[in-house]
Formats: sequence, structure tokens, C-alpha cells
Amino acid sequence: MPSMIFIINHDQRVLIFTVLVAFLCLPLSSFADRPTAASCQLQQPVNATFKWVSPRKIQLGDLAGNGQADERPIYEVNLDGFWMMDTEVTVAMYSRFMQQSSKTIASGCGFFSDGWQYSNDLSWATPGFLQTPQHPVTCVNWLDANAFADWFSKRSGLEVFLPTEAQWEAAARAGTTSPYFHGDDVQRLCQFGN
Repeated sequence: MPSMIFIINHDQRVLIFTVLVAFLCLPLSSFADRPTAASCQLQQPVNATFKWVSPRKIQLGDLAGNGQADERPIYEVNLDGFWMMDTEVTVAMYSRFMQQSSKTIASGCGFFSDGWQYSNDLSWATPGFLQTPQHPVTCVNWLDANAFADWFSKRSGLEVFLPTEAQWEAAARAGTTSPYFHGDDVQRLCQFGN
């Protein structure tokens, strides 16, 4: 799975967190061959709602024509239907995982402030800005994100995994082909971001 980058602007610095535990996915076989509802609610190991993303063909790459070289050429992917958590993994969810597992807090997080920097003093528990239990967890690497998914799988009895790039794009675009699910206007991002 390629790294995902999430950007949070805080106090004149932009913090970059790669491979944030963003969303979790369930395969179609987790509930039924054909879902009877658009969402499902799980109570264990954490309270989470999963939304159904129907099978589709999706184009990946620089659809707007202004992206990076590694976003070309555009290519198509056929996706089976899948369930995707409707919110990011929150600080509260990740905290429960850390309390119930034998994991130690990994330290270190990269951020951009007058150039790329790295601080060993930052972690998911102390990311360098104020956060509540409902905020998305940050400063989590790919290994820790997968450890969370494994823990969730064992506790729920369901196969839970991080989304592929194509699954992520299909869910994030919400059936659109514009740069953003709400259209082309970058100024409107703050209306929808967390």
C-alpha cells in the first residue's frame, strides 16, 4: 500500500503525517454477498460504523492534469465492493488499542516548517498540537497502522485491513472525477476537512 499523506495546518507550521491510520476496510464476505443496508455498526473492539462502497471501475492518477510525474499515466482499476469505516481512526480508538495491546509508543514524526524536519519528541499521544479523543490519530507509521487493523480483526472476529490506494480513491472521490469530491474549488476544502 502506498503511503498516504495527511496535512494539518497548525500555528504557522504544516505537520505531515505519513501513513495515518485513516480508515479500515472489510471485505464483502464479512457480512453477506449482497449487503442489505448501506452501513453497519460494530461495538467491539471500538464503536465504528462501516459504509458500503459498491463495486466500480475507477481511474487512478492525475485526472486534473496538474499532478506529479508519479501520478501518470492514468489507469483503470476494477474494484469489488467493500465496507469502509466512515471516519478516520480516532485518538480514542487508537488509545484503546494501545491500552489493550503490548505495543509501546513509537516516537518520532515528520513535519514541514521552513523545510522538512523530524522530531523524536512527537508521537501519536503528543503530536505537537492540541487534540481531543475525537480527532483523527496522527504520527502513526504503516506498521503501527497494520497492528491496529490486526488488533481490530482479532477483537471483532472480522477481517479488517487498511484500504488499498484504489479503495481509498473510490471512497474519497464519492463517485466524482473532479480533484475533490465537492468539485474543483480548493478554497472549499476547509468546509469539508477535519
